[in-house]
Amino acid sequence: MLYRFHSIGNFDTFGFRFNGLKESLEPLSDMILDAVFNPIFPENHFSIHKDEVRETIRLENDRPEKICLREFHEGIYGHHPYAFRNCG
Repeated sequence: MLYRFHSIGNFDTFGFRFNGLKESLEPLSDMILDAVFNPIFPENHFSIHKDEVRETIRLENDRPEKICLREFHEGIYGHHPYAFRNCG
């Protein structure tokens, strides 16, 4: 089985892209469907990520340019998701 798998995402879109041999398509499709419909979030990985996000937010709150940018986005976009931080 030979293939490459990529996922992409930003504020507006999310998607998958994969390249490979035709024989790899069905097993890869099965893996993607399993990941989408039966996601697994191991507590230790989730806990580490939460700690990283908290630290990032704490550091951003110490930087005037980040505070200014956050206030600007909240003023422009109000309660629209574009106003929210991209980390937490």
